[in-house]
Amino acid sequence: MPGMKWFYNSRTGLVQELPVPVGDVELHLGLGWHGPFDTQQKAIDFYNAGKAANPGWQAPTDNFGQLLGNATSAVTKPITDVTSGIAAFTNTVVKLVPRILEAAVGIVLLAIAANVILKQTTGVDVVGTGVKVGKKAAMAAAVV
Repeated sequence: MPGMKWFYNSRTGLVQELPVPVGDVELHLGLGWHGPFDTQQKAIDFYNAGKAANPGWQAPTDNFGQLLGNATSAVTKPITDVTSGIAAFTNTVVKLVPRILEAAVGIVLLAIAANVILKQTTGVDVVGTGVKVGKKAAMAAAVV
């Protein structure tokens, strides 16, 4: 039929004759369409030539049940991949946050211990001196 070409969908295995403008639109949607091909056999030959390099491509079929199963898999696999990624990210955050908090508490405890040791050995209160200097700087800034 004039203006008609064959197209192959690598996600479902559907080989379909479509009007060229419709097929061109489907090609640009990123939904697994390939073509146009002059004959149905050329579309099938395209699959056979590319199946080794593209193991996820579905074999051409006209079995409606097989097409439906392939289409369902094509839709659910990306959703499964996304939800698995979200779950993995959440698990990483759940494991990472306590470690960050432990490190922060450890740093604070080390600073307190260092201040106590310095205060006992030298008589200098580093934290107290820092607080006093900070208060004086705040008072000086408020006066200006």
